[in-house]
Amino acid sequence: MNLSADGRLRLAARFAFVVGVGSLAGNAYAQEVEVAQAGAAATEVAQTTEDPGKVKQLGSVQVTGSRIKSPNLTSNSPVVVIGKEELKFQGTTRVEDLLNNNPAFFAGQGGNISNGSDGTATADLRNLGAARTLVLIDGKRVQAGGIGGSAADLNFIPAQLIEGIEVLTGGASAVYGSDAIAGVVNFQLTKDFEGVKIDYQRSGYQHKNSNSSAAIVERRGFPLPDENQFDGQGHSVSITLGVNSGDGKGNATVFANYL
Repeated sequence: MNLSADGRLRLAARFAFVVGVGSLAGNAYAQEVEVAQAGAAATEVAQTTEDPGKVKQLGSVQVTGSRIKSPNLTSNSPVVVIGKEELKFQGTTRVEDLLNNNPAFFAGQGGNISNGSDGTATADLRNLGAARTLVLIDGKRVQAGGIGGSAADLNFIPAQLIEGIEVLTGGASAVYGSDAIAGVVNFQLTKDFEGVKIDYQRSGYQHKNSNSSAAIVERRGFPLPDENQFDGQGHSVSITLGVNSGDGKGNATVFANYL
């Protein structure tokens, strides 16, 4: 049978199409066989290692380590949080002493400063002045504590009701104004206290006079201080009473303190 050139081309194209379809079908069949064999093997392993009647419960996965980013590493304004447990551990009876233990604070007016003091206790961030450190209670500004300046009086804040202290050390003036150039200190108070609590704290400073200079002082005829000194004591007695409303939407708290 003689075929023209066009006929031979059409016959070759049909033959190639049939061969291609056959190869695709063969590959699909081979893949189905492999998947079926793998599924049967997995089922067999599961049946031999576990009870088919029980469903395996996966436990919770907790990821820890240095790969978790800290918000302060990426935030524009770092925030330091001081918890209420820290107040108990340090044993301080005054709020300003707790703040001054943080290196971001400079010792402002308080129990250890009397010259030129008006009786208030102040917070001074980075030694830029207490008037440039904004003090908040639950996000609300605290009024000036003395007639001689605009700094807030920390004696007004009940230490036993402090839930946490947030310290913002930079970039606060853009939000709060010029009185927050040094930063912001926000005291978070307990809002759901219920019951009666009586608290007593005592603090002081322990100093041991036992160094090489004691002999030099003794040879010069000067009296030596006692070897152990415990002075600068502070006593704080407080009582707190609180009650919550029946629907949990209100709270009344009364606090009294003698320092």
